[in-house]
Amino acid sequence: MRRQSPRRTRPAADPGPHRAARLWLAALLWALASTGARAQSDGEPLTESDFNIDFVVGPILGAGRIIGLGGAYTALATGVDGTRWNPATYASRDQWALDWLEWDVAFGLIPGSLRNTDFDNDGDSGFEYDSFIFLTLGLGFQFGELGVGGAVTTQSYEIGGGTNLSLTVGNWGGGYAFLKGQLVLGLSARTVSLTITEGADQPLVDFNGTGPEAGAVLRLSDEPWRIGLAARLPVESDRADTPVASGFVLPQQVRLPWEIQLGAAWQIGPRPLNGAWVNPNLERVYAERAMHAARRARLKEQLEREELDRRVDLAAGSAPPRVAHLSPRVAPPRHSGDLPQDPSWWEEEKDRRLREERELRAQLEEDALERRRNLRAMSRRYLLMSAETILVGPTDSGIGVESFLTQVRRGSGQDLSFGFRFGVEGEPIAQYVKMRAGSYFEPSRFEGVPYRVHGTIGTDIRLFSWDLFGLLDEFTLSLGGSADVAERYVNLGVGIGLWH
Repeated sequence: MRRQSPRRTRPAADPGPHRAARLWLAALLWALASTGARAQSDGEPLTESDFNIDFVVGPILGAGRIIGLGGAYTALATGVDGTRWNPATYASRDQWALDWLEWDVAFGLIPGSLRNTDFDNDGDSGFEYDSFIFLTLGLGFQFGELGVGGAVTTQSYEIGGGTNLSLTVGNWGGGYAFLKGQLVLGLSARTVSLTITEGADQPLVDFNGTGPEAGAVLRLSDEPWRIGLAARLPVESDRADTPVASGFVLPQQVRLPWEIQLGAAWQIGPRPLNGAWVNPNLERVYAERAMHAARRARLKEQLEREELDRRVDLAAGSAPPRVAHLSPRVAPPRHSGDLPQDPSWWEEEKDRRLREERELRAQLEEDALERRRNLRAMSRRYLLMSAETILVGPTDSGIGVESFLTQVRRGSGQDLSFGFRFGVEGEPIAQYVKMRAGSYFEPSRFEGVPYRVHGTIGTDIRLFSWDLFGLLDEFTLSLGGSADVAERYVNLGVGIGLWH
């Protein structure tokens, strides 16, 4: 038998000093909205499978930098964490991603730190289940201008009696960078899955659905701004064969509504925001083409010289000169056709070609070192500002995830939702400390519950450099932290990352 999750209780009104500081009208409006939220929370038990799960996560969950910037990441769009904000992120490179092959991983874990909070902003505090985990995994690769990868976010709950429920959203796709990375386009699939299992048995219920999403980033070289756009079509899962499983009245579908995000970023200070990416493989190809062109020119010149000598000898009535025996090291290829026949020229050509190849390798290595020196020499003084808006479509007959878990009908997603996000980032202590702060307006998907304003902060502190016992190029680690605070919501995080 399923063990019923404890009903959430509404906390008493808090008459603290911060409420007294509000204007009387704002306090009245808040009170009216809260009253509406309380009425909304007293919904009826679910008895029929005539609803859809409105799977929209309002709070910002992700990497520490994204949280610290208040979720304003659609225009910045770098790192595999950002693929959930903009599919163009797959091929959008950071300035320090200089190699032809780059890879990135993401890992995030929130094990119960959100307990007793209003996670879905329905007006009630009390996110209480036997156990739950929010897990994020991501892996991305960039091969020159092409990028591919994916990220998965899972909400896993133990809902009693050995029964487990997981809600998963995955993003899988790729992107391509045009014009040396100044225009990046991405296309991917967004999938949703709801699974209910008992113990180690096969899933009792498995909802799955997939829909497309696309994104773009415009980041002109040497300009202090970026623009990002992402659009997602709605995702509707397949339907269950049974209306009830493990004591749960099941939905008709799990739905992700359509979304549109538009963001912009601006950076002040001597540190550049955008740089043209130089493909090292293309640089090698261009250099090798120039080297082979020079070789063909020398061959043509030698052939013309030998032809002129042959005509002079014929005009003088003398026999053509005999070709001396060539050693295998310098002999021209058999069936040489129009290749030069002078062995001394081939001796010199062999030495020239060896010298050219050494000089080519040395020049390419020097160019790569020069790019890295220029990167390290960039000014650390900057102030980055990023903002974006997001529009989320409605869900017919929708209820929230928590409503489904508690089996109480509370309508969710009846109307469009509009959100705004903003963040700033700088480096107050050059080479050692980065700091960021932001805010975002989280719309409620529930009728009668007002918008919720979040405040976010984040920091990265430089630790030390390491080469993993000589196995990798030297890299520098950093310790990061972030916080997201709002009414009835607190989320704290720490992590280890790379310092750039």
